[in-house]
Amino acid sequence: MSKAPFRFPISAGDISLFCHPSPDSGLDRPHYLDGDLHAGNGFIAIRARRGLWMESDFDKAPYEFMERLSNLPWNGFPDSKSPEWRSLDDIRGTIYKYATVSLWNDQGKRQPSPIWRIGGAQYIRLSHLQLIARLPGAKVYAGPLTKTSPIYITYNGGTVLLPLEMGICKGASFDIFAPTFDRFDNTRQKLHTGPRPSFVPPPAPEPAIEDWPPIDTSEL
Repeated sequence: MSKAPFRFPISAGDISLFCHPSPDSGLDRPHYLDGDLHAGNGFIAIRARRGLWMESDFDKAPYEFMERLSNLPWNGFPDSKSPEWRSLDDIRGTIYKYATVSLWNDQGKRQPSPIWRIGGAQYIRLSHLQLIARLPGAKVYAGPLTKTSPIYITYNGGTVLLPLEMGICKGASFDIFAPTFDRFDNTRQKLHTGPRPSFVPPPAPEPAIEDWPPIDTSEL
């Protein structure tokens, strides 16, 4: 699998990489749903609002495809202004430090992959992360979520969902965007969003003026 970033706007060929390799899966081609281009492979689902294609380029979505993709929580994305949205471009060197991992083997079966952890809680296959990180401006939500929440990802032109994968190994080999916790009460620390605190030392006190305050001599 290539590590080269997709150009913006992305093409239909880029979207097709998120499809399943087997025609029997019903997820081997992207289709239009509700005005957006959708694709999925049973582990990753992508919704593209804009790109280098026309709606007429695609066949009408089969019922099974519509049911599987439409029922995903596309409206459940966290607030886009949250500081917990973290850019994958910031850790691109880490994601592609070693060889890329293919999603599928020659028989169209899922390829084994290292498991990474996002935000201290969400688990993702490195093969999936390497594909998603190629999307322009990709960001992952690394804030606190419920145990059954999907992994939420945005990019310039659309969104990506990774529903909870049942049975995924929880022995993560690497952590990204790990949270920090208070050393006293073990509460999760929020990311700083305001101006950075100043650590400039306070000015030194002015030297005292000799014979000040004056001595009251009225009673002497």
